[in-house]
Amino acid sequence: MKVLFEATVNEFYRQKAGFFAALLLVGFGVLTEREHYGLALFFLTGSPAGFWIAVGLYAVMAGIFWNSLWKSPPYAFVYQARLLALPSRIFLLTCLSLGLLLPVIAYSIWITYVAWKENFAHSLGMIWAAPLSMILILMAGADWRVKHPATYYAQKKTRPIFSFARPATPVFWTLEWLVRERGLTLLLCKLGAAIGTAATLLYYGTDTYDLRLPAIGLSVSTLANIGLSYEIFQWDQKQWQWGQTLPLSLARRAFDLAAIHFLLLVPDFLIIVRYGRHLLRVGDLLQLILLQLCILLAYHSDLYRTRLPLEKTLGRVFVGVVTLTLMVLYKIQLPILACILLLPAYHSYRKFSR
Repeated sequence: MKVLFEATVNEFYRQKAGFFAALLLVGFGVLTEREHYGLALFFLTGSPAGFWIAVGLYAVMAGIFWNSLWKSPPYAFVYQARLLALPSRIFLLTCLSLGLLLPVIAYSIWITYVAWKENFAHSLGMIWAAPLSMILILMAGADWRVKHPATYYAQKKTRPIFSFARPATPVFWTLEWLVRERGLTLLLCKLGAAIGTAATLLYYGTDTYDLRLPAIGLSVSTLANIGLSYEIFQWDQKQWQWGQTLPLSLARRAFDLAAIHFLLLVPDFLIIVRYGRHLLRVGDLLQLILLQLCILLAYHSDLYRTRLPLEKTLGRVFVGVVTLTLMVLYKIQLPILACILLLPAYHSYRKFSR
């Protein structure tokens, strides 16, 4: 059991270290205890379905990783577990499922604590049903995999439903790769950004605040997209290196990069318009949108200069967010802040992108 735990659970957390680092940064470096408390109350009283969706997405990520890992040739030894008696095998796979779902279980304990303080114990059934159901599903899926050994990836031949000529532009190629190969990362990042954006504007509408509050809140919610920007950097530097040989000028490359990040932020912009159109003027909305785009472009250009892995960039991101927050609090105009971010970003991209 120890060998399987280290080879499966430890490997999961090792390979997903960047994802969990970003999650910890948002959960404990950005959100305060008040926001965590309010989110737990929301799941208890407003939308248990939201908790089910979040747990389900996490379980899908863990299940895909688990299945792919055990199908790789070095893990052929795990199929010896089918020789174990059924109770022992079920106990072993349940322990592995518990290990993969530890963050979900820990958060369920936190919601239980909030329910105990607020006398919402009657809602705990729906909350705990989510992780327990996912444990059973993961266990059943792993048991099926143990009984059906596979140490290779079968290439399925499928006929595309829709066939069309792809646009000859790096913007489309990059976004297509992101959707096809990093779909789960895209979904999780956009979900986090959507929650942060909506929460900021809903809180802004509860009282009379100036533009600094949404500027700070939306700047923080933009950080949920840095994982996508990092994936685009990896695509450009490792998987699509021949793209640097295309006969494109530096200005065209910079424009394409800005267009890609703009399209990534379109869902965030739509949420800003949805919840902020009655609270903010058109000029204020445009300033907030421009600030979000420049923050993401500044992060991406810094990757070309430092070439650090995702988890090691989080310290730099934290310092940048604190500095930007102080500048917003001192009432520096948002277009000026956007220029402060954009001009050095273009300089870094021009100097270090090749």
